Amino acid sequence: MYSDGLGTQWSLDRYPGLLTRHPALIAGVLYRDFKRSHDDVTVLVAKMRKMVSA
Repeated sequence: MYSDGLGTQWSLDRYPGLLTRHPALIAGVLYRDFKRSHDDVTVLVAKMRKMVSA
């Protein structure tokens, strides 16, 4: 999830292996590479855990 302060043309496909990294690193990369210079930005990355069947 992200606010309008982050550019809309980003894709995690440009960063092979990034999805396996810590959510804070993912948020930092998106902020670094796609923040808009004259706007505030919020980036939230959450890691999904696998569901275990009983």
